[in-house]
Amino acid sequence: MWAAADCTVFVIRKPAALLHAACSASRRNTVIHNGIDTRHFQDHRSALERHALRTELGYADTDYVIGITAVLRPEKNHIQLIEAIARLRRQASPRRHC
Repeated sequence: MWAAADCTVFVIRKPAALLHAACSASRRNTVIHNGIDTRHFQDHRSALERHALRTELGYADTDYVIGITAVLRPEKNHIQLIEAIARLRRQASPRRHC
């Protein structure tokens, strides 16, 4: 199937490399990484605005807040995020529990 395609576009390198190694790649393969403008997601609020928002949401200024926006599918690996948070909590000093 892949070999019959004129070009296959991937968003990460690994699948392209796997298909190439299996000699199943199309005639042309290209990787176009998902483009994200990180400036769009930077917090531009003042310290006072951040404090007011965190208070409104029930968080202290010292609380860590982690969020993820993704479809709940296995390939998004939400379990890895939960495991990473658990590891960080275990490594934290006793005074810094969430």
